[in-house]
Amino acid sequence: MAPALERGLEELVDDHLGQAGAEDARTDRQHIGVVVLTGQACRVGLGDHRAADAGHLAGTHPDADTGAAHEDGELCRAVEDLLRRGPAERGIVDAVRAVGTHVDDLVALGADVLDETPLQFVAGMIRAEGDAHENSWWSSTTQRCGPIVSLPVSLPGQGVPRGMLNCDGTSPGGGPMAATMRSARQLGTDSPGWVRRARVVVLGAGAAGLTAAMQLADAGVDTILLTGGTLLDSATAISTGHLAAGFGQEDDENAPARGFGLADRKALRQLLVTAPLVHAKVMEFIERADALRTGRYETNGYRVQRSLTALVRAMAGRLGSSLLIETGTRGIDILTDDRGAVAGLRAMGTDGTIGDYLAPVLLLAGGGAQQFWARTAAPPTATGDAAAMALRAGAELRDMEFTAYVPTAVDLPAGLAIPLDPAIPLGRELRLAGARLVDAQGRPALTEFGGDETPAEELAMAIHDWLASRTGQRLFLDGTRLGALTWDSPPLSATLAACRARGIDPTRTPIPVRPAVQTMIGGISVDLDGASSVPGLYAAGEAACTGARGAAGPPDAGLIEALVGGFTVGAHLARTAGSFDEPGEPVGREPGGCVPAAARQRITRAGQAAGLLREHTELARAADGLVTMPTGAPFSGPALSATNLRLTGSAVLAAAKARPESRGWHRRADHPGSSEKWVRTIRIRLDEDGRLRVRSSAVEKPSDQH
Repeated sequence: MAPALERGLEELVDDHLGQAGAEDARTDRQHIGVVVLTGQACRVGLGDHRAADAGHLAGTHPDADTGAAHEDGELCRAVEDLLRRGPAERGIVDAVRAVGTHVDDLVALGADVLDETPLQFVAGMIRAEGDAHENSWWSSTTQRCGPIVSLPVSLPGQGVPRGMLNCDGTSPGGGPMAATMRSARQLGTDSPGWVRRARVVVLGAGAAGLTAAMQLADAGVDTILLTGGTLLDSATAISTGHLAAGFGQEDDENAPARGFGLADRKALRQLLVTAPLVHAKVMEFIERADALRTGRYETNGYRVQRSLTALVRAMAGRLGSSLLIETGTRGIDILTDDRGAVAGLRAMGTDGTIGDYLAPVLLLAGGGAQQFWARTAAPPTATGDAAAMALRAGAELRDMEFTAYVPTAVDLPAGLAIPLDPAIPLGRELRLAGARLVDAQGRPALTEFGGDETPAEELAMAIHDWLASRTGQRLFLDGTRLGALTWDSPPLSATLAACRARGIDPTRTPIPVRPAVQTMIGGISVDLDGASSVPGLYAAGEAACTGARGAAGPPDAGLIEALVGGFTVGAHLARTAGSFDEPGEPVGREPGGCVPAAARQRITRAGQAAGLLREHTELARAADGLVTMPTGAPFSGPALSATNLRLTGSAVLAAAKARPESRGWHRRADHPGSSEKWVRTIRIRLDEDGRLRVRSSAVEKPSDQH
């Protein structure tokens, strides 16, 4: 553990807290942007997007995809037999359902056979009348993959299966194919107008980013902390959750079960052991900082954010500090050198100017992609920037099919709802205090799910089903009988303030509720030190995934998990940052354009298929909708958000489609049960061609660990 944590942060608090107030902006040293005239915009070759009719579908077999191929025993046996015959590259193409994803292994075929023999899935597309599809990518693909990619599988009574593709660009029945969807490996921008150098760049200033920066600054590591807004604009700051006292102390027995069989035991153990230590140390300076201002202290996300901000600002403001804070700076892409290692970060200021931050170490702590869903408790900035940047740089994501929900979030009427405004969570504490679910007439509803023992995912699904079966009706959480004293006391006081800020008074009237996405469970795949598969790239907080939460994880763990991640990665980098080689010159990857900002609503509609209740056809249809979006829009902030959401959303849909079972928060209508064959974690990355590649790996069982 880093020195700052070992000595309880007492010296840091005593030395720095009085030097700069939480609202003192002078220590946020802004960069001086260099105005660059708009140059020639990067262009990418676009396929012909003219209308196509059903007669030009290049293969329509609905079972040629990850979810269905494993279900058809005869097809699987034929594929398995074919894989044993030789090393030639092969593929199954689904013109209607695929997302341009590769699938490395299908559990139903046996991991031993497929782990070393990739089974490649490439999405077929729709061609327009007269479209010759003469482009360099398709030519290189046909030359690379050999004489034939189609699987000569003949099922009883079917002859040649539809959806198969010959490598010359024709289906077995003849006719050309269009290129599949690809994601750019790097986004085209103007040339950088400024360059900064550091040992470590931290992107994101929530709980994880601030705690990591604090550790690095205390160790004297040359660090730049970047955030797209101010230091108080983060998911942590708007969270009404709180630091649960005793987290980790009573969870040893129950926590593995909360992962629904998918929790990484080593990562979970580290979280449970470290959480009480981090909680105690953070509480020391939260109490001091908050009590000095208000006479009392609370442990909700906003208070945690303010206290961490005060300390980090003070550390940056001291004479000779190694920490530089730059607000209003958003990451665009990770820069890599010719070894594929981190060389820095390309970013943009609020004025639209572009700059590079060169460093051998980059820590992504910028939150999740909850804006992929229409109903979420996350801020508008949760557009998947960290995951999308990591994918484009070659890093691997894991567990992207899993999200956590707040079962009872405020469901504002259409006239009161503000686009992109986070839903207000009415959490477990409110229900435990005595609030109850009622219908529009005030009659108790779902009483069997009101107890303390009811898992949150079961309650969320019950509310979903109740609303789905009663079209036009609404469900309410009635807390009018709790009394003013209960509402005014932590942790409910933060919920009350959030409601009243939107013109709602839960002390006087029942509040309409429905489930809303709260946190991402999946993220950038990292080890116990926060390191990703890209040398020099680290992640912490909601951007990262160690596997500790499995398919769901302990309830109310988001805030403490972010703090633990930030402390852990910060302590590791404080010890090791000096050992990283100086970065090489950044090497450009294949550039591309952006998705138009106007596509944002269409992307969010696709997220509906990846909600609590899922079904293969709907997942496939949603994925197809993302495939067909144009990608030639010029670079801008809104276009960057849409582009990152599309890529991260595609990863979510690909992972959800590849898991044909119900587990954790999510139920598959076509696969209502869970399967022992899917006690595996799904991992996703972009290949060199910019297509999503999906693989799965076994989750270690307790007997496998030492």
